[in-house]
Amino acid sequence: MGAGSDINLVTPTIASFSPTSADGFLNNAITVSGTNLTTIVSVQFGTATPSPTAITSTSFDVLVPGTQPAGTASVVVTLGDGEVANSTYNFFLVPPTITSLAPNPILNGVATTITVVGTGFVAGLTVEFDGSPIVPSSITLTSLTIDLGPLAIGDHLVTVTHPNGLDATDVLVVNPMVPKTVFVTSSIFPGNFGGIAVADASCQSLAAGAGLTGTYKAWLSDSSSSPASSFTLDAGPFLLPDGTTVVADSWVDLTDGSLDNRINQTEAGATLFDGLAWTATGAGGLHHGVAGDCTDWTALSPELVTRGLLTSTTPNWTSFSSILCSLSASRRLYCFEQ
Repeated sequence: MGAGSDINLVTPTIASFSPTSADGFLNNAITVSGTNLTTIVSVQFGTATPSPTAITSTSFDVLVPGTQPAGTASVVVTLGDGEVANSTYNFFLVPPTITSLAPNPILNGVATTITVVGTGFVAGLTVEFDGSPIVPSSITLTSLTIDLGPLAIGDHLVTVTHPNGLDATDVLVVNPMVPKTVFVTSSIFPGNFGGIAVADASCQSLAAGAGLTGTYKAWLSDSSSSPASSFTLDAGPFLLPDGTTVVADSWVDLTDGSLDNRINQTEAGATLFDGLAWTATGAGGLHHGVAGDCTDWTALSPELVTRGLLTSTTPNWTSFSSILCSLSASRRLYCFEQ
């Protein structure tokens, strides 16, 4: 080339990106397409300077680390001859979500483990309860748990903050505890007493006859129902008819496998020192499963059915032993105010 000849510099261009935008919190593999890209020496991509790979004249790849703020990021590609191409790229940040708190509502005065269900739960997140930090556990992408002590009546805020700075908030409602009465029936019933509805009616009739107010249900399970599915779960504490003896502080306490006191008072307040009650129910309030339920309590069928021991405060209070329905034994019922 003769003296005075112009040197033609190759000008690169940036035409497109794939993907067209990305979550700035994540590490993102991005393909940049354009022209005259063969001699790239550096790339500026937002706050990062990733090394280009898979370089051709029309494209290259970069791995942009997850440190990018939300918004428009500047992209600068520099060639070996000093020529540059400029463009912009959009980074966004995804907030976490809270779709539910369970249980919710809860009762005041009772320690409770709350499961927070949502999205975007990642390592490094933080949780606040009423503005104060609380340590979460059992964290997955869609759930975590928090352990709470007894709380005051009212609304309480649960806030989950993603490491990207965005947060989600939901309200945990704490209701006042309403004492409920529980008793064992003074009457006994054969295994084919006619079904749970009949047992509920018997509980209601005996309660009314003893001057107990409220709605009562029998602690029984069958093929389609159990206390866990049919009882009011935000109730408690559960008291014997004497009005002072606490059986359990709440549903959670009732179903944790240990009672505070045995359920051995009848609707009239008489104390029983032995006896069994039909249940077909495990300590957690679900159908016992191992044994049957006298064909939904309608037949003296040749199947085992679970009974509870009135004098026990262990899981035996509801799942002590089994007997064949066909033996036509009669047992009592546990009745719970709802």
